[in-house]
Amino acid sequence: MSLCVSAFIEGSFYVWADGRVCAQAGETNYLVTDEYMKARVFGKRVVFATGMLEIAESVFGMIREDSSIEDIQRVARECYLTFKAANENDPLYQVLEHGIELGVIVHEFEEGVPRYIQMVYDTNFDIRVTQPSNLDFFSFGAHSDDILPILIAKVNAGIEVSSAVEQSYAEIADASVGGMLLGFRFNSDNLAHSSVWINDKTAYPVWKGERLPCLADMQGNAVMNKLTANSAQINSSDFNNGAIVGSSINVGNGKFKVDTSGNMYTEGSTTVGGTITGSLIRTAASGRRVELDTQGLRSYDAAGVNRIRINTGSDNGIAAISFYGSGGASAGEINSYQNSGGLSIISSDVFIGSNNTGNPIRLQGAVTIDGNVEFRREVTGLKLNIGSVTGLQTQLDAIWTKLNNHTHDITLPTHNHGNSANQNWGGTFTTSRSA
Repeated sequence: MSLCVSAFIEGSFYVWADGRVCAQAGETNYLVTDEYMKARVFGKRVVFATGMLEIAESVFGMIREDSSIEDIQRVARECYLTFKAANENDPLYQVLEHGIELGVIVHEFEEGVPRYIQMVYDTNFDIRVTQPSNLDFFSFGAHSDDILPILIAKVNAGIEVSSAVEQSYAEIADASVGGMLLGFRFNSDNLAHSSVWINDKTAYPVWKGERLPCLADMQGNAVMNKLTANSAQINSSDFNNGAIVGSSINVGNGKFKVDTSGNMYTEGSTTVGGTITGSLIRTAASGRRVELDTQGLRSYDAAGVNRIRINTGSDNGIAAISFYGSGGASAGEINSYQNSGGLSIISSDVFIGSNNTGNPIRLQGAVTIDGNVEFRREVTGLKLNIGSVTGLQTQLDAIWTKLNNHTHDITLPTHNHGNSANQNWGGTFTTSRSA
């Protein structure tokens, strides 16, 4: 158990809570720790929890700075019911006088108005709000009925409030109340804390069993099995079995950042393996660049004009590489639309050239040209069968027919080849046809 004493004095809340945790074995009480923080600060609230230590720690672990009173009520109720369902048949808890207990006290200022709020297991954590007046005192937890009259008597006797509280705790200290006395003073604008040891004359043997999940003092030293930090360099984050929830990361002065929504920014990284889905990947933010995203693959020139595109918007788009001129108009495409194994190059003006005349363009395999062909330079090495040239064989046959049926006359003058001894001869002669 625990004990919390509160007072509202001249516009400020004063809250005290002891830090003792003991474990009982048989008739012997063993001291686990005298420095457990049973009251903690969440934003501009001081929250105290008493009852089963495991439930209280679960409640503290789930409250956030921006939690509403209804959020705290829900957390307290869920943590209590979960623990009770798992342990209510355990003989360890069945022998307790009040069974499994949990109470949560919240001290806050709501728009400048002080509020003392109780939520207790035996009323299903109904929210009970008290607006304190000046010099109102409250107590909750172990020995709460005993300490309040002792404290008020000391204050009425003129003892300063903090000293009266320390003396009152010392008078009722036992195995359930004692150790470090944590104090908080706060209002709408400021919060301060303190710690003193309760003057407890009883010594308890030290517990040798399982340690507490959290040990902390007012100097900030802590040993924890689980940490939830609400206002630190790690803010509103859960670290559990290697998982980090609700945090942000900034490494290398902004070169690697992850915000609380999971958005990541990185410079100069190397990614090995893995899958990237649905992101924009680009070589530059503007100017000449290549981009890859859910719309496909695109390249841009210095003016930002899309020059090459593979479009994922359709089956035809994903089966083609489209090209565009510097003005953005379509220049043509290479596609494989058909299920025939064919590849098409389509444009209103296609130029295929080689910059090196020593390495000419080669076409291998059967070539079909649908349209006129114009040779503007010398053609060498062209090997064609006569039958491959339409009409050529017919023309050749016609020429040979005319040649085979052709005759004509040849007239030679009289002559003797320059030799007077030869007979002069000459005349008109008819040529003969070929056999």
